[in-house]
Amino acid sequence: MSRGAVARVVCTDADTAAIDRAHELAKSCDGRMQTAVLDFVHPMVSSFGEAPHDRLRSDGVIALAVSHHLLLTQRVPLDRLLQSIASYAERFVVVEFMPSDCGIGNRRLRSRHDISWSGFALRVAKRLI
Repeated sequence: MSRGAVARVVCTDADTAAIDRAHELAKSCDGRMQTAVLDFVHPMVSSFGEAPHDRLRSDGVIALAVSHHLLLTQRVPLDRLLQSIASYAERFVVVEFMPSDCGIGNRRLRSRHDISWSGFALRVAKRLI
């Protein structure tokens, strides 16, 4: 993060070890990078404070190396995934698209129309535009 280019970055992950590593990196960012352990699709909500999507809402959200894991391993429906990501963003969302024929394990998704580029783009347009 170059000085002045970004006011604040919040890095989240459901994996505690990944956040521990990110926290070590954050120490060199003059307090402008924060970390949080968060399952953003199924966040823990406390009655004592704001919901995570309100507390962590930002101008933009970048979701890389996330969607295919949630679609494959947790079977989160694409519409639900996009809704969750969008709830954290005020203006911009970047979501990585991984076609169903580009990796091990994705064979299970080939019959799902929402994993094709056109299906993905249609769902993104309906949810985010």
